[in-house]
Amino acid sequence: MTYHEALTALDALYAALPTVPCKRQCQASCGVIVMTRFEWVRMQRKLGYKPKGKPTLICPMLKHGACSVHSIRPLICRLWGCIDDPMMRCPFGCQPSAWLTMEDSRRILSLGEAISRAIYPEDEATAWAQGLNPDEIETFIGACQRLGLMR
Repeated sequence: MTYHEALTALDALYAALPTVPCKRQCQASCGVIVMTRFEWVRMQRKLGYKPKGKPTLICPMLKHGACSVHSIRPLICRLWGCIDDPMMRCPFGCQPSAWLTMEDSRRILSLGEAISRAIYPEDEATAWAQGLNPDEIETFIGACQRLGLMR
């Protein structure tokens, strides 16, 4: 698979997902995420630099309360608010065009990883996007659990 073919496949996967009419109120949910290596490289190519996480563990792609890479945001961001699970529903009442199950979301993420592996077969499929160290990631996960955002 070429890079262009992978882009086409990933964009087709994105297009098949439900849409959410976002009210732009859930920025507090944007933090450390896992994305495929291919999505990470795509983002770096578009931006022209390698984003680095912030000490606050807020997504470095948030600019003035909005996603600065919205058109190429990763699968995990696109799934937010589309999964029929209390932990993945929008806390502000935004409703997707169709609900996905957790099983659906795992299948979709697996498809994204398969696209990434086709381009980067020697790499692990997923990457911590913000390049945080394990202690920073553990701090973030602990904070999310305390706030009830993660189990």
